[in-house]
Amino acid sequence: METEPEDGAEVPAFALRRLVFENWGVPFARTAEQLAAEAKAAGFDLTRVATTFLGRVLVLCRPREV
Repeated sequence: METEPEDGAEVPAFALRRLVFENWGVPFARTAEQLAAEAKAAGFDLTRVATTFLGRVLVLCRPREV
């Protein structure tokens, strides 16, 4: 999840990204849990949540149709 930066130099870029996403009607800075719930509702299975230098990343798969 993208969080409000503590470094003052990063605040304008963060604010601009948030403004653009909100104007597009796209949720901004959603948690891994929120994304996992949305993916599950769309028919995906959560394989794992990996913590990387980019933040938490969801690994998902779509079940095979029989």
